[in-house]
Amino acid sequence: MHFNKKKKYMHGLKLKRKSRLFVILAMMLLAACQPPKEQPALSGVLWGGEGNRMLIRSATAYGEVADTLQVDHQGKFVWNPDTVVPGFYLLEKNADNRLVLVFNNKPVHVDAQYINFPSNAKVTGSEHSQEFFKVENISKNWQQALQKASAATSDSGWIPSRAAVATIKMKLDSITSLYRTDLLNVAEAPLVRMYALLQTAGHRQMFDPWQHRQLFYTTDSLVAPYHSMNEVQQFSMVVSRLKATEQLALKFQPGDPFPEMVLAYEQGDTITTENLRQSMVFIGIYNPMQPNGQDLYQESLSQLGRYQWRDLKAAILITDSATVAKVNPRFYYHNYASGLSLNLKEELGIVNLPANFLLNEEGIIVAKNVWGDKLQHVLEQLHQK
Repeated sequence: MHFNKKKKYMHGLKLKRKSRLFVILAMMLLAACQPPKEQPALSGVLWGGEGNRMLIRSATAYGEVADTLQVDHQGKFVWNPDTVVPGFYLLEKNADNRLVLVFNNKPVHVDAQYINFPSNAKVTGSEHSQEFFKVENISKNWQQALQKASAATSDSGWIPSRAAVATIKMKLDSITSLYRTDLLNVAEAPLVRMYALLQTAGHRQMFDPWQHRQLFYTTDSLVAPYHSMNEVQQFSMVVSRLKATEQLALKFQPGDPFPEMVLAYEQGDTITTENLRQSMVFIGIYNPMQPNGQDLYQESLSQLGRYQWRDLKAAILITDSATVAKVNPRFYYHNYASGLSLNLKEELGIVNLPANFLLNEEGIIVAKNVWGDKLQHVLEQLHQK
């Protein structure tokens, strides 16, 4: 009798255990069947930042996002818009303290101290955050160095003479070259390299697209897997224009005949390239208002003057509204008051001004865009033939 009661008790205990296990398994199965809770696009903790605000905005001009984020009493913040376009964004404490984030269909989380944000920020879901941080710091230091170097121009005693302007320009170029090297050393990942190539300080570019086009070409091929990002698409468009410009620059190379065109109007007569055959010909196109334009204009006129009695003809084409005095009466001058037309630029394959061509007696191009010592060398060679 006692044995049967014990047996029934054990049996009931087993049933209760099985029942509890069944309930637990059922709850686990139910939880597994439910869709996972959607994570916000951006979340984070800013220790010591309780009650403050942050700004999330597009990092480039290609986006229009600009949202204010409230940091709650626990230092947490969340950003979860209906749609997040893949691309570059800035999480800003203020204009001088910001973190570059790359959204690419993954939730991003930031863990940082508010007081020294963005230093030592830990980021998940956004690649290469530390490298972007280094690029931002180098770019900021570059801008400050440029401002310091150009501060003298704001002095009431500073006179913008040609020598003074040239000295400032040389200093600014040297500073940019130094920081450019620093940027390339830290910007190895494709997206970081692309971001570094687009750094600017006012109207000054860290990397001139034309001068550094090979860097742009290489980077464009490396960021191809990220083509869904607006910034990458825009970068590819820049590269496409560079390649088209490069093809334009290949027109009329040494060995090609120079096209027939009007070079000047002299006492009612039209002077064309055909009229100048049987002589060495220098054709220079300048805009004295552009950087180096006036200096190269004066320098080349001085060099050409030494050959004016050696059967040298020169056509000086000025693309500025100001009337240029005919410094040398033996040379031909023409002023394009409204600038060189796009058609003429394309026809001659001119990418940048100033530009020049040197022709032999048959109208064949022997040199293109040579200045200084190189121009002097070509003139000597032409004279000796």
